[in-house]
Amino acid sequence: MSTVATAIGQTITIANLTASDAVDCAVHLVSALPKGKRTIVVEMPCIGAPGLAHRTLLSNVMGLLEVQTSEQFFLDYDRKETKPLDQYIFRHGQIDYMLIHPRAVVDNTVIGSLRSNRALIEGPGFLKEHLQQRYDYIIFVTQGIMNQPSTFFSIRYADAVILYSNHQSDFIGNDISRERLVKYYGVPNERLFHFSADRHVTSKTTKVFSSYTDVFKAIDKVPAQLLEPHFLTEGSTPYGEIVGRINPAEYLSFEYNPSVVMVDSDEDQEQLEQFMDHIRTQLKQNHLDDFSIISQSSEARQRVRFYIADMVRENIKFKINMNTEQLIDYMQQNITMFGPLQPLLDDPRISSIEVNDLNETIVEQDGVDVYRSDIVFRDYQELYQIINRMLAPFGKTLTSDEPIIDAYFEGMRICAIADTELRSGVSNDSPMISIRKFPKHIYDRVTCIENGNISKEMDDFFAAVIPHGVSVVVAGSTNSGKTSKVQMLPMYMDPVKRIITIEDSKELVLKHKDQYKAYKNLPSLTVKEIGDKDKSIDMGKLVKTSLRLRPNGILIGEIRDKEAASRALEAANTGHFVWTTIHATSARSTPSRFLEVLKEGESVAPSISEGFDLIIFQRRMSDGRRIVTDVMELIHYGGHKELEINTIFTYDMLAKKHEFWNPIRSAKVVEKLLAFEMPIEALEKWCDLTEYKEKMQRGRKDS
Repeated sequence: MSTVATAIGQTITIANLTASDAVDCAVHLVSALPKGKRTIVVEMPCIGAPGLAHRTLLSNVMGLLEVQTSEQFFLDYDRKETKPLDQYIFRHGQIDYMLIHPRAVVDNTVIGSLRSNRALIEGPGFLKEHLQQRYDYIIFVTQGIMNQPSTFFSIRYADAVILYSNHQSDFIGNDISRERLVKYYGVPNERLFHFSADRHVTSKTTKVFSSYTDVFKAIDKVPAQLLEPHFLTEGSTPYGEIVGRINPAEYLSFEYNPSVVMVDSDEDQEQLEQFMDHIRTQLKQNHLDDFSIISQSSEARQRVRFYIADMVRENIKFKINMNTEQLIDYMQQNITMFGPLQPLLDDPRISSIEVNDLNETIVEQDGVDVYRSDIVFRDYQELYQIINRMLAPFGKTLTSDEPIIDAYFEGMRICAIADTELRSGVSNDSPMISIRKFPKHIYDRVTCIENGNISKEMDDFFAAVIPHGVSVVVAGSTNSGKTSKVQMLPMYMDPVKRIITIEDSKELVLKHKDQYKAYKNLPSLTVKEIGDKDKSIDMGKLVKTSLRLRPNGILIGEIRDKEAASRALEAANTGHFVWTTIHATSARSTPSRFLEVLKEGESVAPSISEGFDLIIFQRRMSDGRRIVTDVMELIHYGGHKELEINTIFTYDMLAKKHEFWNPIRSAKVVEKLLAFEMPIEALEKWCDLTEYKEKMQRGRKDS
C-alpha cells in the first residue's frame, strides 16, 4: 500500500467529453494558479494529437526530444522500462510539462505502438502516485471521450474534474457525461465542475463557472486523495482487445494496479521459487554474458526476458496454478527488474547510488549528490530481495555468515551490507547497498577541457609528455575522478601501442569504452580471488605477468596493497612507464601515501621518485565538477623530510582557472623524454634543460 504523506498535491483533470478541444482551459487555468506553487501539466495521449506545445508557445519546445515526452512515458510503461519521471519532463519557467511531441501526427500516434491498454489505464494512476509528493498541482489534459482509456482513468483518479465547454452544444454533451459519471461510474458529484468559455451558458441544475479564478477557488476546497493501490492479478483485469478503446462499464470495480502477481498457496510459492532457481541456473549456464549485466543494460535485460519467456513456455516439470502469460510476467519481474532501483540503474546521468534505509537513497546525478525522496522500499524484505536479486548472477546472497559482499560486474560495482536485526550483520539500522556505475562512454580530452577539468594548455602538455615514457600517479580522495582521469591517458598514445590494464574489477577495460574503438592493442587483466589463497591471483602477480607480455606501458587501476605497490614500483623502475591511481589528501602527500601502502622503511623512498615522474592531483568541487588542481614533477623523495617537488600546473581557487608555473626541470625526466624521442621543439617548450646539461657537463669532466 502507498505510504500516507502529510501533504499531497491535488490532481485536476480537464476534459471536454464531446471530443472538442480542452487545451485553452489548461492554458488559462495555469495562469490562474497561485504564484509559487509547484505545478506540472500532463498532456494525455487520448487521441495522440499535440495541443499544448503549439498553444502555449513555450520557448525551445520545437527542440523537445521524442524521449522527453508523455508519449515516451506511456511507451516505456507498456514495456515495463519506466525511467525516472524527470526524463519525460519539459521545464518552462515555473511550470513543468509532460507534452505530446509537437511534430506528432494523428495517423501515427503512440497508441499504435502499445501492446495493450494497460499503460493507458494504469498510467494516470502511476503518474498521480509518483507526482503528488513533488507538486502542489498535477493537471491532466485529456483529448477524448469516455471510451478512450487515458481520458476515462484520468477522470477516475482526479481529485477534481473540469468539464470544459467551448460553446453551448459542448455543454449539453458534457452535462450528459457528468450524469453518467456520477450515476454509473462512481465519480463523486462534488469533484465535477462545469466550466464554459461562453459566459451566456447557464443551467438550472448545476453551477456553471466562467471565471478561472472562481473555478479554481472552488476546486481548491476539494481535499486531495491518496491513491491506495489494490493488488489485483493481471489476468482478472480486462484490458480490451482494441488498443485505445474500452467499454467503461467493464471497469466499474477497477483500481490502480501495480501488476503484482499474488500466489494462492504455499505449494505454489515453493514451486515458483524452485522454478525461478532453475531459470537462474539456466541463465548462468547458457547466457551469463547477458545475465550478468541485466541491472545496467536494457538491451541485455530485454534479451534475458525473451530467454525467460521461452523457458516458461517449454516448462513441463514445475506445476504452478498460474496461466502462462502471468507466469512469464512474474518470472521476468522477479529475475530481471530491481524494484525502485531500476529507474536509477537505467538513468545514464546517475553514476552512483547509496541506499541507507527504506526511504533514504542518495544518488550522484551529473556530478552532484541528490536525495531521492521518490525512491521508497515497501519493507526490509523487499530491499533484501532486490539486493539478492542483483547478486544472483554470481551465486551470492547476504547472510549472517557473509554480511558484507563486494561484487564486481562489467559496468558496475556493488557493496552490500546486512543489518544486525534481521541478518545478524553489521549495519545497525538497515541493510545497505552502494552501487558504482562504470559507463561505456568516458570523458575525452575535449570534454575535459569544456568542463574545466583541465585547461587547453594542460592538454597540450599531456599530449607532449605522456607518449614519451613518463610514469604518472593520479591521486585524490574517494570519488574525485581518479579512474576517469587515468583511463583518459591512453588517448594521448598512438592507437597501436600496447597498454595493458590491470585491476581488481572490470572498471577500466578500455577496449569496451566507446572512445577506444580504434585502439586495437589494449589487453586487460583482472584479479582472481578464490577460496584457496595460494591459487588466487592478486594484482602483484598480474603486474609481474604483464612484464612478460611485451607492454609499452602498464595501467594499474588502483594501488591498494603492498604487493600491488611493490610490483608497480618494480615495473616503473625497469624501463616501463606505469600509470596508476592512489588515495591521497594532496599532491605533496602522495609520495608519503605510496610509501605508507608499501609498508617499507624510508630507505625505499628514493625508488618512488626514481620510478614515478608526474603526480596529477584531482579534487571534487562543491558543484560536483572534478578539477585537476595540481600537476607536479616528483624530483626527489628520500622520506618525509627530503621531498622535492616542482609544480608545473596549479589551479587558482579564487580566479577559478589553471595556471602554468614551471617547466619540467629534473634531468631524470628529461632523459626519459629524450630516450622516447620527444621532438626537440616540444622538449624546449616544456622543459628547462639546465639540470640535464649540467649533469652531462659533470659527466664529461668525471670521464
